[in-house]
Amino acid sequence: MTALDYQHISPKKRRIIMTDNCPAKTPHEHIRAVSWWLTYDDFKFPDKDIADKIRWKADNMAANGVNTAIVFGAHWRWDWMPVWTMLHDLIATVADACHQRGIKIYDHHSATLAQRYRTREDLRRIRLRHPHHISPAPTFDVGASWEYNGSKLDSWRMLNVTDGQVSFQPQYDTVEFCMNNPDFVSAYCRYVKLLFDETGVDGLSCDDGTFYSYFISCGCEHCRNRFRNEYGLALPPVDDLTFWGNWQNPDWRRWVDLRHATSGDFLQKVRSAMPPNAGLFACMSSASSPSANSCGQGLPMMDACNMLMMEMCKNMPDLNGDPTGPLPNQLFQAAYAEKRQIPLMSCGYAYTDASANVVWAFSKFIGIDNWLSTNKGRLSIRFSDWDKLPDDSELSGQAYRFERDNPKWFDTRSDADIKIYYSDLSRRYYGGGVYDFWADYQQAVLKLFKAGWNIGCAIAIPEPGECPALLLPSVAAISEKEIAAIEAFAAAGGKVLITGPCGLLDETGALRGQYTMRYGYEQQLSAWDRKPKFPTDWITAVPQEVLNPACWSQLAPGIFYHPVRFNATAFPDVAEVAPELPRFNAPGWMLRRQRDSSGAKLLHGFAADFEIGFDTAVEALRLPGAPWGNRIINSAVPRNAARHLELKLPNIANAELATPFDKEGSKLAVAPGCIAIDLPANCFYFILRYKQA
Repeated sequence: MTALDYQHISPKKRRIIMTDNCPAKTPHEHIRAVSWWLTYDDFKFPDKDIADKIRWKADNMAANGVNTAIVFGAHWRWDWMPVWTMLHDLIATVADACHQRGIKIYDHHSATLAQRYRTREDLRRIRLRHPHHISPAPTFDVGASWEYNGSKLDSWRMLNVTDGQVSFQPQYDTVEFCMNNPDFVSAYCRYVKLLFDETGVDGLSCDDGTFYSYFISCGCEHCRNRFRNEYGLALPPVDDLTFWGNWQNPDWRRWVDLRHATSGDFLQKVRSAMPPNAGLFACMSSASSPSANSCGQGLPMMDACNMLMMEMCKNMPDLNGDPTGPLPNQLFQAAYAEKRQIPLMSCGYAYTDASANVVWAFSKFIGIDNWLSTNKGRLSIRFSDWDKLPDDSELSGQAYRFERDNPKWFDTRSDADIKIYYSDLSRRYYGGGVYDFWADYQQAVLKLFKAGWNIGCAIAIPEPGECPALLLPSVAAISEKEIAAIEAFAAAGGKVLITGPCGLLDETGALRGQYTMRYGYEQQLSAWDRKPKFPTDWITAVPQEVLNPACWSQLAPGIFYHPVRFNATAFPDVAEVAPELPRFNAPGWMLRRQRDSSGAKLLHGFAADFEIGFDTAVEALRLPGAPWGNRIINSAVPRNAARHLELKLPNIANAELATPFDKEGSKLAVAPGCIAIDLPANCFYFILRYKQA
């Protein structure tokens, strides 16, 4: 496996983001998690009604196949500081109930955000807007007097680089504490030790260890000093556009590096404060996207964790019926987790059995674990109406029980024919915009899936023989180590397909001679007159194009190049240069192949489009002005997904079919060179397990 080497990041500290010495995987049962929401009522404990409620939820979880509970609700943990003892007593009681039933429990809270308000009107608006985040938040004036571990909380706050004022996140009404502030880091690590000592939880979901204000923060003395001490650079004023947003300036790229290092180093310190066998993960919803440059999510954070979680925000499927939005990020994290042999779960929100089943099936289609959660506070309905919807402990039954009782369908690893290379160097250094690298990686994933290819993601150039083909979409930044690995992969018989701008930058983001010129192919590049801006324009920035004739060229044995980006309407046709690779004809389905330890192959089919319906009765109870990003989906049936499939698969020795949500109506027939499947009318997920002679 090729290392991604960021030696340039700090002159005083070499950082290897991925190495060949990945920690060994700890054998684990697949995670089947649900949220354990805390509410204001729960703090009546030890009232007998609350004690009964705790037992009822834990019993539900055990009966429904849940093996992991994740605390949600008391999110702004610093706001609870005066009553941590009361909060920890409640969490410890929940932990005891879970442990008695063989269920692990993780605490989940924000490490860095603290809610603040000035007036009663602010307070009411906050509590109506974020009722799921129960919080005894103080006013700014009262919060100014709070201190812990020998320093005031206010001294930890991030500052804007624009004016030096305290950074404030209006989306949550919070201030944010700086991960480069040693007083804050020391205080939070002390709290983490206290949390584990007083609650007995099994792990921690450490949220928000990023820069929520993006490039607006942080300009505190600790961030400036670290930039100076580690890189020998001073942070200039924001009107200096020779620095800010100037991707051709190496000093700007080092500022981006520092943000990634800050988030990763913080989680490393948090992990060192935890018990050795405790699990640590963080929300990674932006880890592969361009916004990671400004918020600091990415590989250094993932390196610090011993398990991963990718949040699927809002609805699954989306309101237009498309379930594919999370796929590119999920595949990226799945590739990383498989390399390091650590667990990965996706967190999806659901309010009914119909949507919960879709969330679970999507995770299993990718080949990862699952965390099901409601988020009733986001619905803006009265607390008294929450009981009109199932509790989290009730949602998971059908899916989780099937997974618990049928492990042979899920103890697998990916078995892709084409791996799409996620280039962290290109995402980090090549312009920083949506359409520079990310959109081409994203569209390669989505378009190849929908066209019937069996694909996966690679976070490093695969070893020779690891997969038949490798696709590099707009991998503009590339190191000499990666080039050597590409050539070794092709020399061993693998097929390398390169598209869009390629090999223009080195591993530091500096210009290099075009990689394709090694084979005599010069990329005719469009003018790239991108003027630096602050804040940076990463949403609408126009990308660079390659203007050569739109056709495949063979650069060397096994290495092919096409100048068109995958984000283009007329994207490169993989079949033109890789006709030997299998391609499934399954209209309306996405197919992903996995393999188990016995050598059996498992083909997971998931519908590519849905017709969805909503619980109009409960949604009618939403308060005026409620945000409608989250909907109560109570029906999800496949749209335009074929009911009869004929899959060309040679030399079948035996085969069996599972439809977890449809006990009747499926048929399987094996003929020479083909498996025919008939699926029930509303089936949106199936698994075909087969062995070839």
